[in-house]
Amino acid sequence: MQSAGALVLAVGTLGGCGNDDGDELASLVPPDAPLYAEALVRPGGDQLDAIESLTDRVAGVEDPGAQIVSALDKELRADAPGVSYEEDVEPWLGDHAAIFVRSFERSAVRPEGDFAVLLEVTDADAAGDLVDRVAEEDPEPEVKRSYHGTDYLYAKDSGGFAVGVVDSSALVLGTEMAFKVAVDAAEGESLAASSEYDRGIDALPDEPLASAWVDPDTVVQAGLANENLPRSEAGAIKSLFAGSLSDPVALGVSATADSASLDMDAAAEAPGAGEESPLLDSLPADSWLGAALPDLGPTLVGSFDRLTSSGLPGARMLGRRIRETTGLDLGHDVLDWLGDAAFFVQGTGVPGFSAGLIAQTSDPAAPRPLLAAVERLAERDSGLRSSGPPDGAHAGFTIGVPGLGAGAEAGVAGRTLAAVIGTTLGQALDPDNTLGDDPRFAAARDILGADLAPLIYLHLPSFLRIAAQGGADRDPDFARFAPYAAKFDTLLVGSRTDDGLLIARATLSLAP
Repeated sequence: MQSAGALVLAVGTLGGCGNDDGDELASLVPPDAPLYAEALVRPGGDQLDAIESLTDRVAGVEDPGAQIVSALDKELRADAPGVSYEEDVEPWLGDHAAIFVRSFERSAVRPEGDFAVLLEVTDADAAGDLVDRVAEEDPEPEVKRSYHGTDYLYAKDSGGFAVGVVDSSALVLGTEMAFKVAVDAAEGESLAASSEYDRGIDALPDEPLASAWVDPDTVVQAGLANENLPRSEAGAIKSLFAGSLSDPVALGVSATADSASLDMDAAAEAPGAGEESPLLDSLPADSWLGAALPDLGPTLVGSFDRLTSSGLPGARMLGRRIRETTGLDLGHDVLDWLGDAAFFVQGTGVPGFSAGLIAQTSDPAAPRPLLAAVERLAERDSGLRSSGPPDGAHAGFTIGVPGLGAGAEAGVAGRTLAAVIGTTLGQALDPDNTLGDDPRFAAARDILGADLAPLIYLHLPSFLRIAAQGGADRDPDFARFAPYAAKFDTLLVGSRTDDGLLIARATLSLAP
């Protein structure tokens, strides 16, 4: 079974040539599976061109399919001499592979939980014959079994794994229970027949390279259980994410020759979900990081309520401690009047570095207690003295910061609250050129799509320079990651709502 398992798992990573019109592997998956992921393993046409372009430009690999086939042949030769991909696998391999998890619950026999890998087949007899041939070469004995008329091989010594062809459409390898569940799904109710699944997957872009269907609540519960947290702590952490974990999430990965994208859709419940804020476009043009936060006040109210009721130690007293430390009532003095917000970062060195936070208010007088509290804390912690409001502001303060030139300013101009460091309020609120006019940002928007409202913008080369200055380049993981990240230019995240679904997309564009 070890050899048969290596065959299925290795082929599941294959990229080659073919088309993307495959049978629905989700019809072999139970409707309550907490995790299901499907990938196109034999892309063709534009999808193959996109993959080869990305792997060549990012990793220097011109033909990833040939490399994977070579590695697969090496694996097959070691476990089953005389078997090759071209002669024994390619003739029956379909275009899709998938994996589903039936349960994340661990045991001594199943430390990885219950799962199954599915390979789409175009010739069930040929796929079954190859499994038999590979199994014959395995030194561990397998037992032939049958379940509801479906024959399979079972290997107790390999952790209780089963492998066989189900419904003449897929080669299935997994725990015996997951294998049987796949047979049951093929004969009865399945994930493919779920309207909720169809709705979520249909909202993704057409023909993704990979997609996934995830129940976040089950995954989080499994993660907490596997960390052996006390029941009280696990319950508290779960309550922090209440609402956002109540519905499954659909994910999709797609690519073009110049970009890669990750899409997600889920039930839209958060305030401001999918809305566009004009603040992002109005940020200074040379910002390398910019983010818009629509309806930030109501969003923070919901987050704070979940935190205080979570049961985490000290969470219930958080509002009182904020009041004792700052003199502020978090609701009345901050959250009740807070609308859209945005922040930006410019420059990668000092001098030249600046950052700012901009927020819309429902009442121009409401931020005064907050500004007064921040001014007191800034003077206390920095030892510097503040002066009056910045130019153009009717409330606020200015503090000179040695080495930063413009220092720090905070104030209210009209119905806009702003706080900046390294620049002035005027330059932040009325820049000569805005991010909306920046050609690099405009190109990223085109890749994102006109139907999504941009929320987060990041120029990756600038971020990498900042990270290296902070010492991140001395971390081995960063050192391995940075050369690949440097091949990309921008990251842009956007979202929209559609019939109760929040649809979000993150796009990475390659450097010119």
